[in-house]
Amino acid sequence: MADPPPAAPVAAPTPAGLAGRYDGGQMEIAAELDLGSDGRFHYALSYGALDEEAQGGWLVDGAQVRLTSDTVTPPRFALVATQPLPAHRLRLTLDLPAGMDQQYFDVRVRLASGRTIDRQLGEHGLDLPLGPTDRVVSVQLQLPVYDFQGDAIPLPAAPGVSVRLRFDPNDLGHVAFTHTPLLIGPDGLALERYGRTLTFRRSPAE
Repeated sequence: MADPPPAAPVAAPTPAGLAGRYDGGQMEIAAELDLGSDGRFHYALSYGALDEEAQGGWLVDGAQVRLTSDTVTPPRFALVATQPLPAHRLRLTLDLPAGMDQQYFDVRVRLASGRTIDRQLGEHGLDLPLGPTDRVVSVQLQLPVYDFQGDAIPLPAAPGVSVRLRFDPNDLGHVAFTHTPLLIGPDGLALERYGRTLTFRRSPAE
């Protein structure tokens, strides 16, 4: 019996073959990806209270598509003022843009002993009682919904301190993809995001 003819080689993915619109929606998530024929991409995702997007350049790298965002300026927390308090406590307030709530933010308080205290801010910030020997040396703000953590901000080591900070959102919600891979598979393009695999399938109109 004659040997069967060899299988035809699988064609390598090409930018022209992959360009188009993709839908990555699944339960609780809306997501879209547009790979332009000009090498530009646009990505958008909505997941609960989180809305994010990105745009930049894309290319094919073997069995992967790689995304690299345009320059993104990350958010930052800035120290506005500190004032000593006679009582053993930390009072913290956060100046925010209109429409944002202090309760979205967490803070990590570091003491001179090395111990840390994690708290969520309340409607009016944070009012944290301290022990008689506690000295706050820094605070570090976090915005969990965007998985963003600011730098630790040093504070004067006083028995009590009132601190006022400001949140500068800058490009909050814009993702800084850096050669980020999407695996090319039979079902579409797979992106790992927030502990889940998003599969972007070509939109029916494409």
